[in-house]
Amino acid sequence: AMLKGPPCVQELNLLEDRLFAARDAHADAVEGERRLMRQSRTGQRRGAGAPSVGEERLTDAQHDTASARRAVQVAERAYRQRLLEMQHLKRSPEGFPEIQLRLDAEDEEVFEILTSGRCCADYEDLRPLSTAPGRCPIFSGTYAGEPC
Repeated sequence: AMLKGPPCVQELNLLEDRLFAARDAHADAVEGERRLMRQSRTGQRRGAGAPSVGEERLTDAQHDTASARRAVQVAERAYRQRLLEMQHLKRSPEGFPEIQLRLDAEDEEVFEILTSGRCCADYEDLRPLSTAPGRCPIFSGTYAGEPC
């Protein structure tokens, strides 16, 4: 389907809000787990007279923390994916340069390197780096006249 105009940045803002909410929920879950662990250690140290934190409550708190962490990962993945798509639309030759994205310098640098849609044919003078460790080949070359 053809786009009639630039995509709405509100969707990106909504995804960012969801990411912040997920991060806040994760921080709350981590704090709750730490509180229960501290109460458990205190109860063990003080002996039988102190109120005990149930092992089941602590396990539930750990599961809540893990679920909150997964929610942050899902929210961050969705936000970053949409941000990358919008950045690509903004910078592509047939795209929409009028899209206003507020990015910090680090994100700008990442998008300069990780632009979707590039393939090996887009680069010139590709040479494998023989000294690069690992199983995947790493190349040096130039893109749009700039070394990379």
